[in-house]
Amino acid sequence: MITFTSEIKWADINRCHSEYDEELPELKLGKLTVHEDIFEGGSKFRARISRYLDKRLMEEDAVYFNAKSSGLAQQSSKSTFERRMKISRYTPVVAGKLEMLNSATLQSQPRITEMPSSAGATGEDGAEMALAGEVTPSYWHKLNDNANGAGADLTEIAQDLVRNFMIHGRAYLMLKFPQTTYAETLAQQSEVGAIDATMHSISPKIVDDWLIKEGVLQYIRTHTTEDIRANPWDESTGTRHTWTYYTPTETAAYEAEEMLGAPQPQAAVLRDVTPHDLGVVPIIPMRLPSSLWLMERL
Repeated sequence: MITFTSEIKWADINRCHSEYDEELPELKLGKLTVHEDIFEGGSKFRARISRYLDKRLMEEDAVYFNAKSSGLAQQSSKSTFERRMKISRYTPVVAGKLEMLNSATLQSQPRITEMPSSAGATGEDGAEMALAGEVTPSYWHKLNDNANGAGADLTEIAQDLVRNFMIHGRAYLMLKFPQTTYAETLAQQSEVGAIDATMHSISPKIVDDWLIKEGVLQYIRTHTTEDIRANPWDESTGTRHTWTYYTPTETAAYEAEEMLGAPQPQAAVLRDVTPHDLGVVPIIPMRLPSSLWLMERL
């Protein structure tokens, strides 16, 4: 069991798992960023186009410097490269290929169903089963049409998981259960909404730390950020960081505010600890072998 302290030093909480994001030395960027830029293209790719566009020999400042060229020539080499960056275009062809494979993978859309063991059988929740054919139990039928509680059906969740597999080589499925008063029977739990679970596909970019001990997942940590604004229409004055630890028994959230023009925070402060009864980490990690990681193969 993990004991969460009242605060964690800034340097410690920013330490990520060694397998979180492999850096590509030639680009000085992590694979998570590079693969996402290549897949999405557009403004994301252009924001870092100077990293992706190789300089030609005569665009290297060092060439002019070593040849004792004038300052004008050095400026000319820089201007040439900047002009080439402006006119360069990138079409994310790989995105179309991956989405085509994604659609092919899910031609048979996932559905949560249950087959009755015998005609007229009654489920544990007391709900009558159909006499024949597929039966969707009343206590989880909502997941098929509204899996995440925000309108995304089960197919949309599956598509996002497959997309993350293809781009990043790993995917994460988060399960959430409402915090309600204790109910003894399944019928009572249904009445208070305690079994209205939701599932969410979360980006590998925010899952930055985890611990597996003797083959058992001890925790997974996510790191999210949001702008700090006094009013919704105001400009951002800083960034609020939230690190959330998910364990088999509880969820703990730490926060720190990084304000513009202010010194770096010294530590992240424990804001909330919420117990749960799942007995397992409520995030299911899934990883592909390198041979099936499509973004690495294309």
